[in-house]
Amino acid sequence: MAINNISFVLGQGALGRTLPGQDYISGYVIYSNTMPTGFTSSVGKQIFSVASAESLGIVGDYSDETKATATLTATTVGSVGDIITINITEPSLTGTNVVSISYTRQASDSTATLLAASVANAINASGTGYAASSSAAVITLTNRPGLGASLNSGTPIAIVLSGTAAVTVTSQFAGGVASNSAIWHYQISEFFRLQPNGILWVGFFPTSDATQFNSISTLQAQASGAVRQFMVSNTTSTTSGMLQDIDKIQAQGIIMFNNYTPASVIYSPNLYSTTDLSTLPNTRAKSDNYVSVLIGQDSGGLGAMLSLTQGKSVTCLGACLGALALANVNEDIAWVAKFNISDGTEDEVVGFLNGQTWNTLYGISKSMLVQLDNYGYIFLKKLNNISGSFFNDSHCAISVTSDYAYIENNRTIDKAIRNAYLELSPLVMGPVYFNTDGTLSDVSISAFENSAKPSLDAMVANGELSGYSITVDANQNVQATGIVAVTIKLLGVGVARQIVVNIGYTLSL
Repeated sequence: MAINNISFVLGQGALGRTLPGQDYISGYVIYSNTMPTGFTSSVGKQIFSVASAESLGIVGDYSDETKATATLTATTVGSVGDIITINITEPSLTGTNVVSISYTRQASDSTATLLAASVANAINASGTGYAASSSAAVITLTNRPGLGASLNSGTPIAIVLSGTAAVTVTSQFAGGVASNSAIWHYQISEFFRLQPNGILWVGFFPTSDATQFNSISTLQAQASGAVRQFMVSNTTSTTSGMLQDIDKIQAQGIIMFNNYTPASVIYSPNLYSTTDLSTLPNTRAKSDNYVSVLIGQDSGGLGAMLSLTQGKSVTCLGACLGALALANVNEDIAWVAKFNISDGTEDEVVGFLNGQTWNTLYGISKSMLVQLDNYGYIFLKKLNNISGSFFNDSHCAISVTSDYAYIENNRTIDKAIRNAYLELSPLVMGPVYFNTDGTLSDVSISAFENSAKPSLDAMVANGELSGYSITVDANQNVQATGIVAVTIKLLGVGVARQIVVNIGYTLSL
């Protein structure tokens, strides 16, 4: 036992200090017709920490949910010492959770009205989070925060009586509406858990755009093109509608590319009711390199409970976006040595957006997991004898044979494009000089080649490229076309997706 003393534990991330460069700048597009207090419609804001999100009204206390209510009626006063027990069966990650609240009838409970008031007081004093009020012999029971709509169906309330005193269920819970803010807060918290020094642009947009996704490029414009990666979800998507969503998001990616502000988008559909993941379509059959489809979800922490109580997919979007913001542009977020997504609680038990766990699918059908990977989905996985949770890969919704099949392929070339645009822009409309034979002069060639070198040199020095070359053809006919063609070739950084070890015995070494 330690000697009595005072100890201090330093917090981290509240000041929102940011990193050099801009590869960590990310965006969160949210579709809701009801916004937190700190936001106005379709206007994005920079968030530097969870605390700054909370100061703008994005909180995780379920204060925006509508709690379900039920009614009970005291029908028989009974005798002193009779026991009334109210059992409420809540959803649980391990099956069910029964909350029990008991009241022992007192001598003062001489009428049904008094008994109802006493039972209501016992509920309020139970410490369970449930609340109650009474009017005459009727008790109105309100569920605890965080249960959303999960008690609206079935018969979660059961009453056990010991003695002749009686309280009956008049109506089961109804009217519960889940908190949206709790999900927003969760995703933002997860982003900053993975990248405490990131910057997150958050924008709220009308639900009318939730199937068009025009707001992605809108938020990028509001951020002056600074966002490198976005996260977005569609809470009403279907398996077939998901493919349409991917195409529409890709269209936004092309708009951003054409504006010299390219960005990757992590997208999650709501497939909570999809029981068979083998029915998911092949995203690798698309041509949408700016889009990645995330179907991974926490299965043992807050994310899993939010999904269970709200009845919709609550994927690990925030953690995935945070990992991207943490990664160098050349790095695959599935790199085991760097990207353990678990903190020991959240994303420690992992699964999929329909509530199935990794262990369940791994035990039932490893071939299905291989298919999901081959179809280009991103999810979380466990590795034998290695602590933590890890992404399976960094797939994009495009053929695996494409140069842009993985997020790091796109982020690397996007960074080179952004930098080349900034470096070459001052030369636009500038003079170009020629030798006497009409070829480009060495001075002009050097001007174009040298302009694009500094940022590429920096990318090589940072390990984001293996090398590069810049060439300007001296024989191009600039006088006729007014076009100077600059060719940049990038030698990327590979990813060890598979390691094959040849091992065996030998008679000699």
